[in-house]
Amino acid sequence: MELRDNERIPVDFPVLFADAESGIKNGTVYNLSLGGCAVSTMAMVEPGTNLTLSIRTSNQSLPITVERAAVRWTALGEFGLEFIHLGIDGKERIRRILESTPRVGN
Repeated sequence: MELRDNERIPVDFPVLFADAESGIKNGTVYNLSLGGCAVSTMAMVEPGTNLTLSIRTSNQSLPITVERAAVRWTALGEFGLEFIHLGIDGKERIRRILESTPRVGN
């Protein structure tokens, strides 16, 4: 059984991401926590890569910016990220999303 420090919730948010060598790529954040997220995409990324993210949420005009996130795992069409540097504003905005999203089965 996998244990996580932060509860993840299902979401459906467009995301733009980039590393130091590649151009901007897009995908969809499909689960989110204060500590990271999972992204579905057709782009290829490698574990250990550091990315910057711009997550467009459905109820906020400005995207949430993650200054640095590390790719922790990859699979066909998806990858998981750990947030390494997320500003106070970004943390607060994600916290509000987590608090306001209904849980399945509740």
